[in-house]
Amino acid sequence: MRGVHHGLLVTRLKVTEIVGSLVKRLADAADVTVTEDAPAAGEEALLDPIALDVLVREESHQRLRHREPHRGVRTVQPPTMNTPRIRIGTAPISWGACEIPNWGDQLPYAQVLDEMAASGYEGTELGPWSYLPSDPATLRRELGARRLALAGAFCPVTLHDRDQRAASLHTARETIDLLAAAGAPVLVLADAGDERRAAMAGRVPLDGSAGFSHGEWRRFCDGANEVARYARERGLVTAFHPHVASYVERPEEIARLMRDTDPALVGLCLDTGHIAYGGGDPVEIARAYAPRVRHVHLKDL
Repeated sequence: MRGVHHGLLVTRLKVTEIVGSLVKRLADAADVTVTEDAPAAGEEALLDPIALDVLVREESHQRLRHREPHRGVRTVQPPTMNTPRIRIGTAPISWGACEIPNWGDQLPYAQVLDEMAASGYEGTELGPWSYLPSDPATLRRELGARRLALAGAFCPVTLHDRDQRAASLHTARETIDLLAAAGAPVLVLADAGDERRAAMAGRVPLDGSAGFSHGEWRRFCDGANEVARYARERGLVTAFHPHVASYVERPEEIARLMRDTDPALVGLCLDTGHIAYGGGDPVEIARAYAPRVRHVHLKDL
């Protein structure tokens, strides 16, 4: 990001086309409908409207030359989806603010929020801890001044390792408390991964030799349930994010996570880019776990 003007990151939203193509690939429109069962505690905030974090963009050269952000499409309602309204959000990572150390220069958060609002987004995820204000009142004020909502926060944890479990649970609870105080509906939980899995991202062996042991799976899934239970008590739902360079990357690992966690507690964050990079088909994953999808990250594939 060093030396690159942020105008290069301001791109045109193609939400209707991308969402439409995803829906078209599904054999049955019911695969993406919202179930009519009574919502679990904490889910009401998601049902009307459902928050989608859309990270799909297309460069608009004419506007880039003038450094003018495209206003985009703020509301999309594909005819085959029965959601009453889809809200389009973004995240500080699209402006280069990342949890990874030495990722690059970070713009002032006030400038990033200004540009999010000017680009037509309705909300944002939290981004790296302490990038946006961690005081709930200040965070609400900064977002409210720009008519932005807080959609949720990405929360990587290491729950399979006994030595790191307590610290990860503390981090998760701290994140949940901030989200609840700031009025966000979703915790986006993920495995933090490690250097071993980072070295084989996108090339994880199919035989499971590089994955969790049976005991590690049990500890991780029990921990995910514990985090999600606390989130529900604070009025949030939990969407688990399969992530490259983590231990929940491949489709088989996603299936194991979905099988061994409580469906009433742990939902799914459908990230089309990470699923595809990990060897999965986003549409197949959407079809298989439609009742558990709580949050969506769309990427231009």
